[in-house]
Amino acid sequence: MPTRKHLCHEIPSWVRPDAVFFLTLCCEERGKNSLCHDSVAGAVFETVSNRVERGAWYPYVVLLMPDHVHMLVAFPLEQVVMRNVVRGWKDWIRKRCAIRWQRGFFEHRLRSDESRQEKADYILNNPVRKGLVANWEDWPYLWFPEGRGSPSAALRAGCVALLEIRRARQRLAPTSRSEAEVSPKGW
Repeated sequence: MPTRKHLCHEIPSWVRPDAVFFLTLCCEERGKNSLCHDSVAGAVFETVSNRVERGAWYPYVVLLMPDHVHMLVAFPLEQVVMRNVVRGWKDWIRKRCAIRWQRGFFEHRLRSDESRQEKADYILNNPVRKGLVANWEDWPYLWFPEGRGSPSAALRAGCVALLEIRRARQRLAPTSRSEAEVSPKGW
């Protein structure tokens, strides 16, 4: 049996502080509806909101499919280890909802606003592609920062909120590295 490659999921120091990541987390048993139940979705979305309030992460959209989760998310300026944040979230859901997860997760750092909208469209249309609903707006297992609404409005609201939080933190916390030291050339 092939061995799955281990990914460290650490955010490199040169990644911009406003970086957004596309994450996919899969349930251990694929093809079984583990997540799309009102009680499970309610618990999942409650902990998403709770972790936003605590400043653990800043999701723009979270969508539950029967056997996996997609999200667009940014992490705080402090160099958190993405792996630990996601592991803690998965562990809480496992304990609260008896969801068994595959080890690890898929992550991809988005490199432009165009990519962000492209991934948001991909996420929102996933239930449509799977034949679960005719329109993404009809899918009940969807979370936006400001509640349900248009993805563009939610993404804009999330981006504005994220930038305001980050600017406030930058004003409060002195930095030991200049932006030139953190960002690669051309950014």
